[in-house]
Amino acid sequence: MPGQDVALRRTGENLSAALRSLEANDPSAFAEIVELTRKVADDQISGISFATSSLQDVMLQLEETRGGTKNTSTELTPAREMSDGLLRILGIATTLKSARSGLDIDSGLSVSTTGLEVSGSDSGVLIVIEELENGLHPSQAHRVLDLIRNSHSETGARVLATTHSPALLDAAEGTLNDSIIVCHRNPTTGYSQLTALTELPGYARALAEGTLGDAVTAGKLVDDVVAEPDYSDFQKFLGVS
Repeated sequence: MPGQDVALRRTGENLSAALRSLEANDPSAFAEIVELTRKVADDQISGISFATSSLQDVMLQLEETRGGTKNTSTELTPAREMSDGLLRILGIATTLKSARSGLDIDSGLSVSTTGLEVSGSDSGVLIVIEELENGLHPSQAHRVLDLIRNSHSETGARVLATTHSPALLDAAEGTLNDSIIVCHRNPTTGYSQLTALTELPGYARALAEGTLGDAVTAGKLVDDVVAEPDYSDFQKFLGVS
């Protein structure tokens, strides 16, 4: 990919050039991506570097340290040999860290970047991530959510993510409950309906019985939406007939 093609496009095909540009323009953000990569992929990863061809094409590569303290070597893994999941995480992280000026979008235009939808507006960039858990090990869910939270405070980017992952819901539980929307089918109209998690009839009971992820896995939240709420026991407790 040409090294001068630095505004991350919707396909993510110029990720290497965009990430190298971020390294030059925002070293601290680049360092955070390297640390995230190390934690998500392998503790032996020591950095991210870039190979440049004679035509000035650029490709990112992982630097991995092998061996003991006296006999160490560095192995390079180019992007073409990385897993799709790792490349997607790198694409998401680069998008979030480049949200101020490093994305190839026009004001009001929606585009897709490695499974993301990005739109620009006067109030900041809106990034829509479809199936955030794709390629993500469940144990790393909290790291990606932390990345999203931090990017909002740093760049003003707003993020809307869809998920079916109980692990992500468990990682979000407690701090992001007010931001979770449940999509379900309205039993009367048959149309899809969006309801805030905290407004579901059985929300409090479901969390009292286990985690948010457990409630979703058992279908409790959906069942509570479909069923009419029964307040008879509560009314008897209050002495209301």
